[in-house]
Amino acid sequence: RRGSTRSLVTPVSRCCSANTIGPWSAPWNSGQRCRCGRSTVSKGVAMSSDQEGLNAERYVEHLRSLGQVPASGFPRGLAVVLGAAPRVWSRKSSSTAFGQLRLSPSGGVGLLGTALAGSPSAAVLVTCCAALGVREIIVVGRGGRTLALGATDSPPHVMVLDSAVGDDATSVAYGREDRVHPNQSLTDRVAAAAESSGLSPARSGTFSTDVPFLVAGPRLELVLAAGGVVEMEATTLFAAASSVGLDLAEVIVISDTRTGDDWLPRSPAHVSETMNRLARMAISVLEQGSGVSS
Repeated sequence: RRGSTRSLVTPVSRCCSANTIGPWSAPWNSGQRCRCGRSTVSKGVAMSSDQEGLNAERYVEHLRSLGQVPASGFPRGLAVVLGAAPRVWSRKSSSTAFGQLRLSPSGGVGLLGTALAGSPSAAVLVTCCAALGVREIIVVGRGGRTLALGATDSPPHVMVLDSAVGDDATSVAYGREDRVHPNQSLTDRVAAAAESSGLSPARSGTFSTDVPFLVAGPRLELVLAAGGVVEMEATTLFAAASSVGLDLAEVIVISDTRTGDDWLPRSPAHVSETMNRLARMAISVLEQGSGVSS
């Protein structure tokens, strides 16, 4: 099934003013005009007018030709840290189109620190990781928590996500109709490891939205019904992973809390340290699952 998966990733073209090629670059397609006025020409990718030209496998081959992903692909198990690049191993990282990649000493597990944010980027990452040979992903992210009026902020501040609903369009394109779920077995392993690591996690649902600053009125009610956690990627991560047959789980750190009109951001240093601990935990879970150790 993986070989026939179609994604919404459009190969990107290069011209005199587009010096980088990657999934976050402007999606100029062959035959369109660049901002310099020239017609763009895709390099290294055979484009066609039908949907067969728009798949992650072809895009990944394009990135390989540019040296923007390893020729051997990504490792089978991958810990992805959103918005950070923690150091788990004292090994040099390599730059890829998706962020900074470090490999375990065995090479069987990787750590990817990426600046992606939002559901479209999440879809690009998951579909391309599947095309690069990844089979398990544990995502370490951050999110906000919305409390009912009168409630006070208290632990836990680490949430293992077990379901997601949202109002983004990308996850719908990947098959989401209502609530979506991560891989249950991998999620259970993550929850058990977080508990063993002393992180005192809770299982929670989440509400994914592309407009976190507009969580009010009916949208606020949906957030509370989903579990009170708000972030931008989970619905698409779960839906896209399911569509390409990839096992994925996500654990997040609560970075801020909202109650009514009150907004309480947590210490950035504390959030960063907790994400580092979760990254190490994710690596351990993946290594145990693959039978390797660092």
